[in-house]
Order: sequence, then structure tokens, then C-alpha cells
Amino acid sequence: MFQIMGRGCAPLYPSKPVRTTAACLAFCSHTFSRDEFKELRDAARGSGGMLNDLLLLELFYTMHRWNAARRWRIPRRKYRVMMPVDLRDTRDYETPAANVIGYSFLTHKASDLRDRRRLAGRIGEETALIKYAHLGANFVEMVRIGANVRGLLPLVTSMRRTLATVILSNVGDPSRRFLAKFPRHAGRLVCGNLTLETIRGVPPMRPKTRGAFSISSYR
Repeated sequence: MFQIMGRGCAPLYPSKPVRTTAACLAFCSHTFSRDEFKELRDAARGSGGMLNDLLLLELFYTMHRWNAARRWRIPRRKYRVMMPVDLRDTRDYETPAANVIGYSFLTHKASDLRDRRRLAGRIGEETALIKYAHLGANFVEMVRIGANVRGLLPLVTSMRRTLATVILSNVGDPSRRFLAKFPRHAGRLVCGNLTLETIRGVPPMRPKTRGAFSISSYR
């Protein structure tokens, strides 16, 4: 926790000066076709990683290209992706994910982007640790320990630093986590006279984190 909160990262540069926070808020969505999704998944497998690894790799390059297009000089700072982690197990399925959640962080310098193959391997190693070493739970535990030190959490959270450049949340297929079993029509979940057409939403952002991405697989 102290490494994340004590060391800032590069923010996304705005396209133009913004006077108020509300002026820059926007929500955009895109739906990939079944064939496009399969191509992405096959590309990830072909490189020896998971789909999430490929998305993270492209996200780091996208952040760097975005900033490079808006500044003449890129500072020697790091880009950081924060990923919410669902900490529920089979005993917690009736509990909303927001109540049992941790956070993991992937941080890389702009110079790391010079070697795409090496960066892809490092991201794969990091996501494996997040998944099997329960790093999301470790962060929550560090917050708990920090809360026992009077004034520490208010201090580190009030620092004028960017704690995460962007947030990425891959929620998979949320409809498969429903406890009740519903019929489907043309891939859409049906409940009585209601049909679930789409699932959308993004995780909340702290100040100076200017991008949040949510990925779901449905239908």
C-alpha cells in the first residue's frame, strides 16, 4: 500500500484545459462481435497469455500514445493500472461483489514499452501473482494495518498524487453469477416478460485518475 500511495504515477493528460470536473465526464461503450472476440482471445492464447493480459498490454501502449500526442516531452514517470479484484469464494456468492473487493496494481515505466515481448511476459507474471497469490487481499490487509496508525490513512489519501493512471475491471459474464437459473433466448437472459439486453457500468474513479474501463462478456 505504501509503495502505491507513497509514489505517484503519470496521469492521463486532458485533451484541453478543463475548468470543472463535470465538464470532462463522458461514458462511451463499444460492443465487439462474436468473431472479433474470438480473434482477441486467440491472439492472447497465441502469445501464451490470457485475454486480460493482452488487454492490459494494449492499455499501457494506449496510455503512452495518448500522453505523447498531448505533450512534447513525456516525463520519466510510470503508468499504473488499478484492477478491482473480487475476493468472494463459494461461501460469499450471496454477498454483492462491492462488499468483498480488493485492489491490485500494475506499474510500468515508459521505457518498459520499448520491448513489447518482454513487457507481455512481465504482465503475464503479474496477473498470475494477482490471481494465485491473492494480492488484492494483501492490499486490503495493508489498509487495515495502516488504519491502526493514527492519521496515516487521511495523510496518504490526501496527497496530491495520481494513485492510478486508469482503472481496468474485467467482470467476465456477470449473468453467470446469478444464484437463480434463468432461461435464455438468442443468448439473452429472460426473466418473465423482461429480457436482459446488455450489461454496462464502470468502476468509480479517484481524483486525478481520468480513465476507467469495464469489460464484460454477455450473449
